[in-house]
Amino acid sequence: MAFIWGVFAVQNDKSRSGKAPIPIPGLNRLLLELILFAIAAWSIYSLEHHKLCLLFGLATLIHYVLSYDRIVWLLSKKT
Repeated sequence: MAFIWGVFAVQNDKSRSGKAPIPIPGLNRLLLELILFAIAAWSIYSLEHHKLCLLFGLATLIHYVLSYDRIVWLLSKKT
């Protein structure tokens, strides 16, 4: 998962180094992030840590709400 997170990126993403080993459109990056966080939440839930899963999900949601400007920027990037 860390490999996927680090390799597929949007060119000139300020939240990262700005470099993209394999450049992808912003929507694809956003979907990739959401899928990886969903897998992490499912993994926590499957270990029967339901409260921790809820806390992780809420933290993820709060992170995306607070970084809405990055989401708008990602959605504007086509390549």
